[in-house]
Amino acid sequence: MRYVRQEQQGANAARNRGLEESRGEFIQFLDSDDLLLPDKLSDQVAVMQTEPQVEYVFSPFGTLEGDRLKDWWPEDFRPDRDRLLDGMVRFGNLPLWTVNGLYRRSICRRIGPWETRWQIHDRLYNAKLLVLEAPYRYIPTMHALMRRHERERWTGHT
Repeated sequence: MRYVRQEQQGANAARNRGLEESRGEFIQFLDSDDLLLPDKLSDQVAVMQTEPQVEYVFSPFGTLEGDRLKDWWPEDFRPDRDRLLDGMVRFGNLPLWTVNGLYRRSICRRIGPWETRWQIHDRLYNAKLLVLEAPYRYIPTMHALMRRHERERWTGHT
């Protein structure tokens, strides 16, 4: 592990710098309020190693508010590409966040850099992943948590 420091330029600039500095085949983005559950990386890497064409793997995540865990992921969730994009267009919602996905480096190159002009960019970044028709897999096991705070740092959080 290497520690890389840069002046505060926002999360997306940090993600871009992380991509530049990283050397591995698999990329996991994390925000300061994200928690990975113990089997997340091993389960998602196993899928990518078994299926080399897969460029992205994602799983449900829950939210942690204080000591209360909220699992809001619908049991009947279907990870169909058109359905995911439709939800993005109609509701501005896409269940692909930095915390619940694992990317192959090759798809990060195809998507391009994170847009540094916008604070909230995971939805656009992951919509590009779908539009590029990158092969992906869904593992229906919760693998991550996002901590929610009384005073959120950005207003796009619902």
